[in-house]
Amino acid sequence: MSAFIGTSLKKILLPSKVQVIKVPKSKKKKYTKMLRKSGLSKKIKIKSLC
Repeated sequence: MSAFIGTSLKKILLPSKVQVIKVPKSKKKKYTKMLRKSGLSKKIKIKSLC
């Protein structure tokens, strides 16, 4: 789980126009709550994988 978060955070730091984090569909609520609580900007979108 921590490796997945580390990979996602590296992607956030790379410059791009639209910032999106893709998380497993079954755990989207948990990831959203955890990432927002850790200080993730509300401008960054969190999407679930298919």
